[in-house]
Amino acid sequence: MTWETPKTDWATDDAIGTTDLNRIEGNINLQIRHQEGANGRMGIFTTSGGDTEVHNSSITADTRIFLTVQSGTTVSPAICNVKSRSVGHSFIVLCDTVSVVIAYLLIEPE
Repeated sequence: MTWETPKTDWATDDAIGTTDLNRIEGNINLQIRHQEGANGRMGIFTTSGGDTEVHNSSITADTRIFLTVQSGTTVSPAICNVKSRSVGHSFIVLCDTVSVVIAYLLIEPE
């Protein structure tokens, strides 16, 4: 599926049809779905306590890195944050808990 240019020449009496709705829905799906896996914009990793390096060559200086704990802690919430990044190579996550599964999402600002 590829991005379809939105309709911009709407007239007052234009009705929204199935073609319009399919185009809109397709464009929305492209905005929220991201590739997962090697150098994808989202992924998952397990911390080893302390620093964990996550290799991803798509990291830029402006990439927003969102982290979410998926599992592994039952007593108290894990505290994890992005410690540093190496543009085009990886980012390092510091976590206070050993063996926590973390999901990440990488987004570039416009």
